[in-house]
Amino acid sequence: MTLINIEYGSLASSETMNKNFSYLDGKIEDTSNNIMTSISSILSNIATINLRLSDMSELINDNNAGISAKVEEYKNKTKILLQQTTMLPCWNSCRSISINNSYSVSANGYLLIIPRASSSGIIKVNSTEIVVNSQNLISLPVKEGDVLTTTLDIAYAFFIPVMEINIENF
Repeated sequence: MTLINIEYGSLASSETMNKNFSYLDGKIEDTSNNIMTSISSILSNIATINLRLSDMSELINDNNAGISAKVEEYKNKTKILLQQTTMLPCWNSCRSISINNSYSVSANGYLLIIPRASSSGIIKVNSTEIVVNSQNLISLPVKEGDVLTTTLDIAYAFFIPVMEINIENF
């Protein structure tokens, strides 16, 4: 059925008016149903998007925690690497030591050895031997765990530890 056209100035029967009202009522009901269906579809899509966003958010948070742990691990590894390979002397911590033929190194650093005048002998660090004929200052870089033995007549000996590497805001 379609809308019945009523000409201007004519009298319309109640039957014609009722048919027009019924037609318009049906159209309004159809339009309302279509709108409600569209709204339901939109709400369903929104719910699906929210669910996927929630899943993605959890995945991102999990990945972020993994990345943060990796960054912290690499930060620690970098600090250890720098401490094992960097030899910046900490002059404020320089101290006199007694070698007495043998000395076990307690930390990375430098041994400064001043032999007595006209002294000669051997300085051995672990298994490496160095022949010394000097009365001048001898500087030896050493690392924790090294063992120094010597036959040299030593006047003075000092140990200078290396600076501890501090990685602030890294």
